[in-house]
Amino acid sequence: MEIETNLHNSLNSFSNVSEEEDNHNFDYLQKLLSYKEKFQNCKKRDITGHKKRVYTLDWLNHNNSNILITGSVDTTIKIWDINNLNDYLLEIKGNNDSITNLSSNPNSPFIFLSTSADKYIKLWDIRMNLLNNNNSNIKSFHSEKTKNGIKHITFNNSGTQFAYSSRDGNCLFIYDLSNFKQIKQIDFKTQINEFDFNKTDTKLFITDDNGHINILNTSNYDEMNMIEGHFFPINCINISKSNKNFITGGLDSLIVMYDMNELMSIKVFKRSEQCIKKCQFSYDEKFIASIYEGTNVDFFSVELGCPIFTIFTDNTEYCIKWNNKNNILAYSGDDKNNHGGEDGNVHLIEIS
Repeated sequence: MEIETNLHNSLNSFSNVSEEEDNHNFDYLQKLLSYKEKFQNCKKRDITGHKKRVYTLDWLNHNNSNILITGSVDTTIKIWDINNLNDYLLEIKGNNDSITNLSSNPNSPFIFLSTSADKYIKLWDIRMNLLNNNNSNIKSFHSEKTKNGIKHITFNNSGTQFAYSSRDGNCLFIYDLSNFKQIKQIDFKTQINEFDFNKTDTKLFITDDNGHINILNTSNYDEMNMIEGHFFPINCINISKSNKNFITGGLDSLIVMYDMNELMSIKVFKRSEQCIKKCQFSYDEKFIASIYEGTNVDFFSVELGCPIFTIFTDNTEYCIKWNNKNNILAYSGDDKNNHGGEDGNVHLIEIS
């Protein structure tokens, strides 16, 4: 009788587990289908106006987050209102080579940095031009020529400092925005790639070609920690808006998500065998967008830990950027016109 009772209890336990698993699988499939439907029904728009390919873009931290800035191989920077794409709001000239980076100030709706292949960093304040609808005589109010050019640049989250890396990837420079003066130079033995400040501006996370994430204390920019993140070079990093997680993408074709407090990996995302060039959280942290050393833009569900949608393209993509307040992704690449020449297009995808 005892054996029969134990067997009966075991069968009931197995039945309950199977039912729980079935419910879990059903919930998973429901969510997956729901996400896929959202992306399949997304709104797509194109921005045209640059004469050559758009290499970099960013969103200004405007009130309704509708202002996009784009930088092109045609040496110009253009400012767009995505609610009215008939024409750009402003066109900024003044560089002698391709625009390579744009970084908006998180604490200002009008201030941003640009870098160019002519090795210049420029600081722009377009407040009066935007407010007065004045498209003439737009001049940077700080400009500095670097020795070796610029690979990557970003503001801290208070907008009081910015960091940039040399084109060869061996040096990192920290600047005070108030006087545009260098406050620190950090030399690395290994080539560094993208970097990002955490949302409290207490740490700077720096990726490198050894697959490491170097973490610096921003009070003096001394090294606090180092994480062995990937087996191959890490190309990109992005910290979530809530400051709870960050992601990295590398040559190993993996996107790895980490817990910010524990500094431990908690999820891994993969779609193809190609090298990850860029990866970024959406503003609500539900999705991750990525581009590869090739074509296509992929989207992942953070909750489900899997790919949910792909935008198939015929050309190499260079940059992606989620909007600050809405699930709108801007991306650009090596678009071609009917004659095989470059098209300076930017693409928007809006998920409702």
